[in-house]
Amino acid sequence: GANTDVQVGITGVTHTTCNQVRYTVTAQNNGPAVAKAVEASFTLPANSSYVSATSSQGSVAGTAPVIASFGDLAVSGTATLTVTVQATNTNSLTGNASVSGDFTDTNSGNDTGSSIVTQPAALAITTDPTGGTYLNGSSVTLSVATSGGWGTKSYQWYRGSSGTTTTPVGI
Repeated sequence: GANTDVQVGITGVTHTTCNQVRYTVTAQNNGPAVAKAVEASFTLPANSSYVSATSSQGSVAGTAPVIASFGDLAVSGTATLTVTVQATNTNSLTGNASVSGDFTDTNSGNDTGSSIVTQPAALAITTDPTGGTYLNGSSVTLSVATSGGWGTKSYQWYRGSSGTTTTPVGI
């Protein structure tokens, strides 16, 4: 293939409501010739699982790694691969990408890249509601405080003294 410089860029953005991270991998042809059969490869971070992938042109295949076959890129042309992963814990996630094709790359130093995304802490209940005695039929408001950015927590309210009943409220 022709001598040309195709570089890869990668960014990661976290979605705190569902504990997913979306990585965007961009291949750019810096010229001076058309880059033939350009492919971008994305390796999923440890502590994550594949959710989905799309590309701005061409096709996407695989999950480990995810491969986007962009086809030819004109000089100054770009193509993107977007990969969404589900984080399985709150560690930092490092996505890695590379670009290749049927061309002789004049600057192989920009053919790989990585993006580190630190997940927020999981949702946690930080303040329990205070107990009390309430009259049958009266309205009661109980509040809890939470911290963190993802996941769900729930409370089940019970009748009776703390720890002495297994009958949930409303039954």
